[in-house]
Amino acid sequence: MMDKSCWGVIVSHSKITRIFQNGFLNFVMNETNFCRELTRSSGEPIGGSAPFADQFIFITWPKKFWNREALESAGGFPQGLKAWSKSNSSPGNKITIRLLSKPGLETTSVSLFLYPQAKKISGLHPEQIPEVLERWLDSPENPGPGWEPLETEQIFVCTHGKHDLCCAKFGQTVYQRLREEASDRKLDLDVWEASHLGGHRFAANLMRFSGGHSHGLLQEDMVPAFLDDWETGKIHAPSYRGCSYLEGKEQIVSAQLLQYCSDSGWDVEMDFEKIEEGTESEFHCEVSLQPRRSKNNGDSGTTMPRQLRACFKAKEFQSPGACDALDEIKKRNIWVLHQVQTLE
Repeated sequence: MMDKSCWGVIVSHSKITRIFQNGFLNFVMNETNFCRELTRSSGEPIGGSAPFADQFIFITWPKKFWNREALESAGGFPQGLKAWSKSNSSPGNKITIRLLSKPGLETTSVSLFLYPQAKKISGLHPEQIPEVLERWLDSPENPGPGWEPLETEQIFVCTHGKHDLCCAKFGQTVYQRLREEASDRKLDLDVWEASHLGGHRFAANLMRFSGGHSHGLLQEDMVPAFLDDWETGKIHAPSYRGCSYLEGKEQIVSAQLLQYCSDSGWDVEMDFEKIEEGTESEFHCEVSLQPRRSKNNGDSGTTMPRQLRACFKAKEFQSPGACDALDEIKKRNIWVLHQVQTLE
């Protein structure tokens, strides 16, 4: 008979083996059996995949109460916020609400963070959240007392394992390393765990605010380089999914051309000149470049160009949508940077 003090029940489900031991649920999976690894092996680019919204609202809530649907969490979390955000979203004002957590958080003192306004309100009881949000919606410029500016940049790392296993496996290690590195470097940086940010096949995912920059396919060993770039005001191009305040082709162009410029050794700021309508399989755009620093950029002593014309083509990629559906392969037509021409 199996010793009940240390018992194991192995259940095969697709490619997942679950082992229960000492009351803890551990997932034993081959590295290739995560949707993130299968997506990465497909070669699908992450540039232009950032979750878009005009308005981001983040609510602090202890992670132990999170459910798979974050806005239906337990512990006294106010219900109906998912429907509220959907009913109050409109073209030009898409509202997204996510949860945040860190050690020591209590349900009796809740904070709300608003972006792009970079404002916060703290010390709320859970039942006050809907009322505070209604006041803000009715009068965004004068939402009532208690709001104050956010002075510290924040990083939100998706660790929402109840939503997808990749978020737990890859997100948790990146979150821990970011907290440790930021503390060791004494950085003025506020790092939180976040509920599902979107695109778990690109885990580990994080968002930087107030800029709204989204990053994916991060690994623990990439954190030092990520923070090196952050300290100098740069965007970490290898993990860049795009700016979440941009959508469609603007986000795709800015993210993938930033990667191209980074690979070329150019530290740039970019402005759109024009993005052509194009066809279902191809479009062109022109952007102007400015050096982010007043020094030469590029290899072999050459200076960076001032204007680029780029061609993007649609390409099909196949990957699963989630770790609990590894056998359900989805086909996606993704815009990929095909060719770049220097105009001057």
